[in-house]
Amino acid sequence: MKAEELLKPRYEVVGDAPLLRNKIGEVITCDHPSGQIECDFVFQGKVHISPDSYPLIFKKLNWWEHRKKEDMPMKLISKAIPDDNEITEIVEWDMNIILG
Repeated sequence: MKAEELLKPRYEVVGDAPLLRNKIGEVITCDHPSGQIECDFVFQGKVHISPDSYPLIFKKLNWWEHRKKEDMPMKLISKAIPDDNEITEIVEWDMNIILG
């Protein structure tokens, strides 16, 4: 995946909502320019909503959460040290502890 794809906001469905077809545990990527996500409702169908307005239903994910090993980048710039732009090459990812 490219950096732009990895950094798109993503939300996990963590709670039930009346008539919402999206299941708990489902991850929804925000592709809409307004920052809204597309949800599927029983009667309205696909609707764009602001997930930050519903924190009991949607949890914002960090870029690395709920990713497959093959989706992870092989090069990173750590932002742990401010103004450090050193590129680190990843040999292998351990997805249990998210360590490269």
